[in-house]
Amino acid sequence: MELNWYVICTKLKEEKKAVALLSKNGIENYCPFTNVERTMGAKKILENQPLFCRNVFVYITENEMRFLKSIPCVINMAFWLSKPAIINPKEINIIREITEKFTIIKLRKTAINLKEDVRIIVDNSAALIDNNHVSIERGLIITLPSLGYEMMTRFNNANEIFTPMQLPKQGMLPKILNTGFFFGL
Repeated sequence: MELNWYVICTKLKEEKKAVALLSKNGIENYCPFTNVERTMGAKKILENQPLFCRNVFVYITENEMRFLKSIPCVINMAFWLSKPAIINPKEINIIREITEKFTIIKLRKTAINLKEDVRIIVDNSAALIDNNHVSIERGLIITLPSLGYEMMTRFNNANEIFTPMQLPKQGMLPKILNTGFFFGL
């Protein structure tokens, strides 16, 4: 049987428990985390939370799916068109790389499109601070079509450069990441 990445849905705030139980049973899994700013009174604190609330990625065969329901904190698999949703391995790799390099990541829902490939866009946003000064924030927008999300993050400083570890041999990623592409060079 072929191994694929799937999404399992867990009970609320039990992603870490699911990861521990899956690992204990020898199932490869991945649950990305990000820092979320919370206000407690007058203080703002960063809290480490799962990037995909109530979801854990598992790398299993179809035969191993039945075993997942026996894990107490797992509710079910995520389904797409009445079948367990298979996640593109490129998307898992890019999520891993982004969560290793950036601490604050935000998600935005998009349409699911299984025929589309992962897209990475370098985002230069101008933010008005006051009437006399404008700051430029640089960041990334990564489209994850099989998950139906866009990940957004900001560079910590203007000199930071993002270079994916594994670029596909063909496709749009090398053109998009080449800074000359944006300036017509």
